[in-house]
Amino acid sequence: MKISLISFTSRGYRLLNKLLDMISDTNEARGYYKGKYLPADHETDSRIEIVTDELSEWVKTQYIQRNAIIFISSAGIAVRGIAPFVRDKYRDPAVVVMDEYGKNIISLLSGHLGGANELTNYLADMLQGNPVITTATDLNCVFAVDLFAKKNQLLITDRELAKEISAAILNDKKVFLHADTIIKGDWPEELANRKETSEQFGIYVSPFVTVNTPEMEGKSLHLIPKVISIGIGCKKSTSEDKLKQFILEQLGQKGIDIRSVINIASIDIKREEECLLRISRELEVPFLTYGSEELMKAEGEYERSDYVSRITGVDNVCERAAKLASNHGKIILHKTKGNGMTLALAMKEWSVTL
Repeated sequence: MKISLISFTSRGYRLLNKLLDMISDTNEARGYYKGKYLPADHETDSRIEIVTDELSEWVKTQYIQRNAIIFISSAGIAVRGIAPFVRDKYRDPAVVVMDEYGKNIISLLSGHLGGANELTNYLADMLQGNPVITTATDLNCVFAVDLFAKKNQLLITDRELAKEISAAILNDKKVFLHADTIIKGDWPEELANRKETSEQFGIYVSPFVTVNTPEMEGKSLHLIPKVISIGIGCKKSTSEDKLKQFILEQLGQKGIDIRSVINIASIDIKREEECLLRISRELEVPFLTYGSEELMKAEGEYERSDYVSRITGVDNVCERAAKLASNHGKIILHKTKGNGMTLALAMKEWSVTL
């Protein structure tokens, strides 16, 4: 975790030093001091940078570059510092504030998705302080859909519906949960594995656009796992638009949501192919490439092409690339041809944990 810590007094400076010693082994931590009087030992401590800019300028930079900000100060200083930059819990970093003795550690912003609640408990445990958590689902010890999504790396497709589901749970309503995979862990009493009324909220976890169960009709939140690998072969100088359309058509044929794609893959001689690089950037997923020997080691039965084998040394690029990119997952769309392009889809083994 990329963490920035800032203090404003000599006593806070000493606590800042202590925290850097505690957390730097497992986090990328940076220390900052913005106070009227420099501590006597500052000249011998190169880890802590003196802030000369306005606090708002410092916060603006940390908001962009870091995952978490820890204020060793009053809550008021922290609130005024972050106020101009607060957006929403899906984009804000974790913000934690503590007093200069480390007695009270407060999760101030982005408790679930940003990880401020977890960070607060972690710091309180180390400092033997008092963690202050105010999120309702934590206080009531009930299922939190945003935390469940973060824990399992699931995309929340409807933020307003996620809020409604949390509100329903806090008002003692049961929520139906369905996943296209194994659900591990103990089921909390707030969740049901079957729908009891048509008005009941639902959550479904699936890489597919729709789930074939009538129980998911109505107010159901779709959470999308990143589990689909696309293996691709194409002629040199294939256009990005043509390849993108081909990908969309094949995903659509299988009913797969494009947001479930975790990577695209091909043979290493295609590592500089512009259309593949651009698709990778557009989808914001890695572009993986493999050598011919590595591809040929992929286990399974594949449709053989003598022509492709002569050119590349591999009998089937797209299926073998998808297989490797999915960590030897299941091929769910075998080699499909289209105007100088080939494509295969594989789904990695996955599960969710409550």
